[in-house]
Amino acid sequence: MCHTEVNQELKQLQTQLADILEKVILVCERNEIDYYMAWGSCLGAVRHNDFIPWDDDIDLYIPYSQLESFKKHCLAELPGDYFYQDMETDPNYFLAYPKVRKSTTTSMNEKDRDIDMNWGIGIDIFPLFDTNLPEKPEKIQKKVTFLRRLGYMPYYAAKKEGMYQKLMSVLYSIIGNKGKNKRCEKLLKGFDNNGDYYMDIEGDKAAFYPKKLFEPAIKMTFGSLTVRVMNGYDEYLTQVYGGDYMVVPKKGSAAYYSHDNIIIDCENSYKNYLTQKE
Repeated sequence: MCHTEVNQELKQLQTQLADILEKVILVCERNEIDYYMAWGSCLGAVRHNDFIPWDDDIDLYIPYSQLESFKKHCLAELPGDYFYQDMETDPNYFLAYPKVRKSTTTSMNEKDRDIDMNWGIGIDIFPLFDTNLPEKPEKIQKKVTFLRRLGYMPYYAAKKEGMYQKLMSVLYSIIGNKGKNKRCEKLLKGFDNNGDYYMDIEGDKAAFYPKKLFEPAIKMTFGSLTVRVMNGYDEYLTQVYGGDYMVVPKKGSAAYYSHDNIIIDCENSYKNYLTQKE
């Protein structure tokens, strides 16, 4: 595939992501729910006032204490083609954080066509847990790892590849989906306590950021949208990407964007792909 075709595909994907983001922002603003651009989306807003040119996703933070309210309003207010996805609304979903997806589109791994869940293009909603710096962070990390393994049980049940997957599949058949969800919810609630830090559990390791970095939020341009960014974005981005985060990598360009073995379709629903085999 030539670079022009790749760039066009990426642009179409970013257009769909921005559309979903716009719908999510409307829900948050109507209901006074705090959100912040996170990870590469924060870097894009600060450095490019838009997507990082080669970025193919959107990441948001929402405080865990507001996540249930956000979910309730998404389910009630999002247009019919948009779907709030978590382990409760989509039984085969296996991630600890929710997504908001556009059901008339597709973003799925070729190898995951047999997983019957919503695979529309979506944006990630990462919860921020209210906490203090732990004395033994390795204990937190063990709980995070356990949470992820619990969440992936439906995935293992569908795949059954290898002894570990088979074992997890057997455990899933014993505890069931409701039991799995109950245990995941207990772990998530256990992370959220009053403190001076926010914890993000979706990186390689749990990360901790002073809460003072986030409020008051500031507004920045993100393409045609206006978005919320934490006021201490410099300290946040330095912690995440290093002190030279404003320097654009020489090899960072849409020419390097690729989706090997991933189906991206901005015009057709994932449902068209669930039962198709090459």
